[in-house]
Amino acid sequence: MSVSYETQQMRDHNTLLSGKRVFVTTATQGLGQAIAVLFAQQGAHVVIGGRKPDKLKKALSQLQAIDPHSEGYLVDFTKGKEVEAVCNTLLEKQDGVDILVNVVGVNNQKVSHTYTDDEMYSMFESNFFNAFRAARSFIPAMLERGKGVIVNISSLHAIETMPNYFMYASTKGAMNAGTRAMALDYADKGIRVNAICPGLILSDFVVGYMDTLTDEYEKNAYRDMLYKMQPMKPGVSQDIAEAALFLASDLSSYITGQTLVVDGGASIKAHGV
Repeated sequence: MSVSYETQQMRDHNTLLSGKRVFVTTATQGLGQAIAVLFAQQGAHVVIGGRKPDKLKKALSQLQAIDPHSEGYLVDFTKGKEVEAVCNTLLEKQDGVDILVNVVGVNNQKVSHTYTDDEMYSMFESNFFNAFRAARSFIPAMLERGKGVIVNISSLHAIETMPNYFMYASTKGAMNAGTRAMALDYADKGIRVNAICPGLILSDFVVGYMDTLTDEYEKNAYRDMLYKMQPMKPGVSQDIAEAALFLASDLSSYITGQTLVVDGGASIKAHGV
């Protein structure tokens, strides 16, 4: 039996997302902002969400310097009705999106048995339910077109965690499992669904927290801890943005239902080494 090979055109790696409509759910700082900027640089029409007007305006200004048609919407991803409203707006205005990047991660560190029902519901609402509400909104239009990509930003805590992270690890673990199940639902319909588990990233939050430490000994101890968590140096937001670009573009056209761990080797390092 003869085997035929499909002829594929060479991809332009400078415009991997040319003409693609992208929604980065929260992108006013950190990982989401880095993803939005890189995607715009790669030719995508990027729409971002954010819940603080001043930060949204600043992030949108940066995007519009790359693509004047970039848009931003005020939306609080802890509130389901707001999420559904902004998704419906994008469906009406531009027939949805080609690529959805879910970037939401609210954390509330406590000993496991001390979480209240309200705290548990709130974290699942923001970290899990609303990400999949956004997916649920856009999938029908993706099905009509026969293609689409969803990238969920999860966390290393979904795989291995630390004390006082019970709810955060639980919500991100649910995201990983949901990613796999959703990928199976649509694998034969042209929609790919993958997740990224970032390890330690020197984000705005981490750097900002370090700046609040006034005691030099405490600050040095915190810095040492950051650098000892993984065999490589701590990551930066751009590392996650580039992983997201890989999963969002046709470079990963044969990949679905996977969790890409981007952690500088933290998950393969023995404790204390």
